Amino acid sequence: MKLQSELLEQQNEIVNQQERIRRLSELDNQHTKELANAKSEIDVLRDDIAAGRRRLRIAATCDQDKASSSPGVDDAASPRLEDPAIRDYFTLTERVTTMQTQLEGLQDYIKTQCQ
Repeated sequence: MKLQSELLEQQNEIVNQQERIRRLSELDNQHTKELANAKSEIDVLRDDIAAGRRRLRIAATCDQDKASSSPGVDDAASPRLEDPAIRDYFTLTERVTTMQTQLEGLQDYIKTQCQ
């Protein structure tokens, strides 16, 4: 009788563990998909900016040098980041997105698995 009770208890524990593994796999798939989608959006934006289809805008003011020549059409151009700064921007954006998705995944893991 005691062996049968222990066997039943172990079988229940196995079923519970399998359910936890299934839920964890679902969470992993969900967050992996979200991360892939976010990275894809960043790649599309990066390609669009590189091709000139979209512009990366920044809030900036450009003070004209008082000693320079008189204002002209070129003075009306909007400020633009240099290419290395644009690359750095997208690297940072991708890393922040990755970190945020990993953090959300860990939070979900703690909520569902560490009970």
